[in-house]
This record gives sequence, C-alpha cells and structure tokens, in this order.
Amino acid sequence: ECMTNYMDRWKGKHPGPYKFFNTFNNISGQNLDWFWKPWLFEFGYPDLKLTVAKMANAVGGGPNYVAYVERKGIIPVSIQLEIEYTDGSKESIHKTTEVWKKTEQRTLQINLSEGKTPKSLRLGGNSVPDAKPKDNFWPGK
Repeated sequence: ECMTNYMDRWKGKHPGPYKFFNTFNNISGQNLDWFWKPWLFEFGYPDLKLTVAKMANAVGGGPNYVAYVERKGIIPVSIQLEIEYTDGSKESIHKTTEVWKKTEQRTLQINLSEGKTPKSLRLGGNSVPDAKPKDNFWPGK
C-alpha cells in the first residue's frame, strides 16, 4: 500500500529520498525513522546470532528450551527461525523487523514449544541478509 501510494503521488515528478521516507511514514501511520536511519544513513551491516538455552520447568515436567536471537550488527532485519524437534515435528517462527524498533534492544528471547526437545534450529534464510551466517545454526546436543 505504501509503495503504490508513493508511485501514485510522485508519478512523473522527481522526488528525493525524503519524499519516499515521508510517504511511507504517512501512509503506514508510523514513524519508521528507526528503520531508515541504520539502513540508509549509517555504516554497518545486518548480523544476527542464535543461541539456545535449556531452562528448568517450574511445574516439575521436563526442561523447556529458549532461543536467543542477538542483533550483532546495527542494521535491523526480520527473524525467520526454523526449528526441528526430536519427535520429527517442525516449527517456523517469523518476527518482523519491528522487534528491533527499540534501538537499545539487542537480544530477543523466543520460547520454544513447551515439552519438546529441539534437534536443530536455523536462523535466517534466503531473504534475510546476514554478514556472518555461521552463527545462525544450532545443531542440538
């Protein structure tokens, strides 16, 4: 919707980059400066890191697992997490770039399915850029 509106507003004209940013901010009803600034005005790279921790279950059942996604680079990107469990089931978790809206937030906690043991986790994908993809896989134990 934002892109269509931008093209309609500025067809045949010569808008600068701020017209693009302001149109998206206006149509979405949000201030997206937290996104535009690192992507277009700062020198940096997108980089996420995946770690997994086993947490004790307070109710007395088996352990629960938590995935931590750390934003190592300054450029915010979406989170695509693919999980394979030891029982053969799979799960996909997607979080939009907006999880990094608060610039001071550097780590996101994602609780995995309760009572299941993860076999492997993979962060990212073909559409999510990452400068160091080697730390985006957790092979299980």
